[in-house]
Order: sequence, then structure tokens, then C-alpha cells
Amino acid sequence: MTKAEKARYEQMEEARDMARALRWPEYAEPAPMTADEIKANATLEAKTSWGGANCVCEAWRVISYQGGTVTKIYTDGHMVVSDLTSGSWSRDVGPLYRTREDALRVLRIRKTADYASHLATIDRLIAQGSAP
Repeated sequence: MTKAEKARYEQMEEARDMARALRWPEYAEPAPMTADEIKANATLEAKTSWGGANCVCEAWRVISYQGGTVTKIYTDGHMVVSDLTSGSWSRDVGPLYRTREDALRVLRIRKTADYASHLATIDRLIAQGSAP
């Protein structure tokens, strides 16, 4: 394959991937973990700032701002910590999900709705601008 053919092939792959991305997800939004699930799965110990340890479970959270990401955290059902040894706990992180894939699906659905809203606004402005 020549350099030109390779470049054209990569352009076609990128165009295909962008076309696939412009769609609503075909899956339902995963439900967040319940308090009972968190308690039932709390099998790890995380250091506390006062020298003790809390039983925690691994969970995933969605961070929607600035493009969006998902992060792994540990929770006891009330507070979360990002590292089992840091002892630095936080509150109110929002819904937590069982797997990274669940969290990514939630992020995809949120971003799709966000982008669709922006595109609908642009379409409405275009339609207003072209009206007689």
C-alpha cells in the first residue's frame, strides 16, 4: 500500500467511525449501585485519616464535565476514596456503577443527549435564519 493509499484508507476509517458515533446508543442506561449492593460487596479495607480502616467496595463514577471520563473509586456507601492507602475521603460523588463499562455507557448516553441538544439549537437557529 502506498503512502497515499494508506492516508486515504485512514481517512475512510475516520469518516466511518464518525458516522457511527452520530447515533443514539442502542442500550438502556445502566442503573447505579444500590446501598445494599455496596454493603454486600464491601470486601476491601481502605485506610482512614484517623488511622482506622473502612470496609469498601470498588465502584466506578462518571465525570461529565470537560469532555467526560470515568474513574475507579472505593466506597463504604457514604463516602469515597480514590486510593485504598491515601486516607483522603470525599462525599457526594453522585451515582456509582458496578463496572467501567456501565460507567462508560452512562457517559455515552449523557454526552449524546448533551450534543443532541446543542445540535438541535443550531438547527433551530439555521431554520430561523433561512425563514422569509
